[in-house]
Amino acid sequence: MQSRIHLCLTTAWAISLGTLLAACGGGSLSGNVSLPHNPGQAVHTTTSTTAPKGPPISSLMGGNAKPNVSPGTPGEVSIVLQGPLMTTPYGPGTNVLVVVENDTDSPISAVQVSGPASVNGTVVGSGTNLLESFYPTGTIGPGQLTFSSVYFSAALPSNAKLQLTPTYHKGASAYFVDVQVIQANQGAGVYGNGAIVGTVQNTSSVSVTGPIAADVFCFDASGNPTGTATGYVAGTSNAPLPAGATTSYEIDFAAPTNCPTYLVGSSGFNS
Repeated sequence: MQSRIHLCLTTAWAISLGTLLAACGGGSLSGNVSLPHNPGQAVHTTTSTTAPKGPPISSLMGGNAKPNVSPGTPGEVSIVLQGPLMTTPYGPGTNVLVVVENDTDSPISAVQVSGPASVNGTVVGSGTNLLESFYPTGTIGPGQLTFSSVYFSAALPSNAKLQLTPTYHKGASAYFVDVQVIQANQGAGVYGNGAIVGTVQNTSSVSVTGPIAADVFCFDASGNPTGTATGYVAGTSNAPLPAGATTSYEIDFAAPTNCPTYLVGSSGFNS
């Protein structure tokens, strides 16, 4: 009898404690983030407030930047930083650096951001990023950021308003593979405008097929976006990088770029 009473009291205490904890910490969060520059709308929304959060910047990336991002929205994948309109150095196009945060409770991959640019309600351009040009690409864990630039083929006017929306795949990718950036250093560059140079290593268990891209995302000392540039690792463009292998890269700035702090990401394809 005493053991039954003890068991009942213990069970009642546990239920009461669970009820108290639920009352103190209950409820889920939802909503959209308002950004200074045309907030992107999240898709595939899944509300969760208990996801384990990793470091916001993937350890696969290299560099020293600390981006000045807005808070993400719990349960959503959303744009948390959008840079200014920047004319591309190779023609009349426009690039916009964007940072997306995964605030769901599961990994995502293959993020893509696209949308129109308009002036006074009239659409003047449509932009998107290359599917493999977000870093990291293969796996963006809960609480992590991923970086890319959205390209518009037209030179957008400075008063253009962007309506960018991120889409993505749930779960880690079996197709895209991120490689580890080992070094990311300032260099002279072939155009005289500077470069970011360094090495990458394939720390995965599979051989990574090229072209293996390496992109740099530039920020000022306050963490505000200042520009982007694209390059590739050394060697034949489609040559595989075996598991454990290391190679170098050089990302040249074709135009003068303010890049006192930066992040570099690199990825290829599962062969």
